[in-house]
Amino acid sequence: MPKYNLEALGHEEFERLCQSLIQQKIGPGAKVYGMGSDGSREATFEGKAPYPSKEEQWGGSWIFQAKFHDVQQIGPKEARRRLLVELDDELSKITEKYKHPCDNFILMTNVSLTPAFQKGIKDRIDNEIIPKYHHVIKHIHVWGAEEICRFLDAYPGIRQTYAHLLVSGDIIARLLRLIEKEETDLDELVKLYCQGCLDHEKYAALDDAGDVEDERIALQRVFIDLDAKPPRLPQDPQALERLPEWLKQAADDERSSALSYLLDDSIPGLVLIGGPGEGKSTLGQYLAQIHRARLIGRLNELEENIEEFEKCIPRIPFRILLREYAQWVSSRNNSDSLFHYLAHHVSQVSGRDVNPEHIHKIIKSSPILLILDGLDEVPEKKLRRRVLDNITSFVHQVKDILKGNLRVVATTRPYGYARI
Repeated sequence: MPKYNLEALGHEEFERLCQSLIQQKIGPGAKVYGMGSDGSREATFEGKAPYPSKEEQWGGSWIFQAKFHDVQQIGPKEARRRLLVELDDELSKITEKYKHPCDNFILMTNVSLTPAFQKGIKDRIDNEIIPKYHHVIKHIHVWGAEEICRFLDAYPGIRQTYAHLLVSGDIIARLLRLIEKEETDLDELVKLYCQGCLDHEKYAALDDAGDVEDERIALQRVFIDLDAKPPRLPQDPQALERLPEWLKQAADDERSSALSYLLDDSIPGLVLIGGPGEGKSTLGQYLAQIHRARLIGRLNELEENIEEFEKCIPRIPFRILLREYAQWVSSRNNSDSLFHYLAHHVSQVSGRDVNPEHIHKIIKSSPILLILDGLDEVPEKKLRRRVLDNITSFVHQVKDILKGNLRVVATTRPYGYARI
């Protein structure tokens, strides 16, 4: 039986399929005809074509005809009988009625051609039909269902335009192409976002440090790593037992560099507490720049500690100024989740139309660094609670539902910090 269900196409679709195969197999110069009176021609061609092989090429005037039969309704035996009659009739019309010049004639059909010796339709065509017209038409071939299916194997681009002819391999290949395209689009979106943020945040924000000049200063020129001290561990043995190992280890470390803690991927989250103008925001800004530069191959622009920066896991950094997020939340009646805000933010920076689903996919596919700058800068109590609830919900959804690889870094002044 044929590999593809050609009967499902119907007469018109089968004719269009045959015309596509002609242009692919014989050449794009083949002239196809529409439905209706076509003078016993579905298509014509003039010249030499690589058929039946590249070595043996036919030339001259070509005529192609398509014959479709509902094999399931009339049965295969009757379909073959009618095909023989139609082949004889079409050749008669070409040579006697229309007197078309024809060196090569090809009939295409969805009917299977039986190969039985002498009695099969292939031998009957060769022995009963072709000799009657051989003196006028040099070459006569019939493409039966098996030949059509072979061509569809060779030209999947044609086959895949017809839903009835799709096989599981086509569907898998199409899904893989969609996945590859989606991955490419997401990768491009992330790079656009990182590039935009890298350029927008390459200057130091020195307002809190007392800067009043209009001159902008490159972040790496003024960046100074801060001293940091881990929180004091509780003395209660039971409380101490409940603490995670990374926190115990951090408290025992002799290092004092804040950046070393921020780059330590074994620490899932931390809060930087410091007074105004002490460099908390600059530290978070610089940390985001390190990861952005790694993702787009511009780490050499940071000038120093490149080898140290290359050791950490590259993460997509989402740096959120919480005073701006709070203003955005206060302007909305609904859809104020951090997913919606990140989609809004990424859209602005990348120039792409981004929705929360894109953010979900990015989080599921890549390590993420969430930098929350200024927990103390949302003074209104009700709005502050709403912002904190949204952040808590975001972290839980990322870790528990999306199974994302998330690190969280937050900065605050001492009076804006409370243990939760």
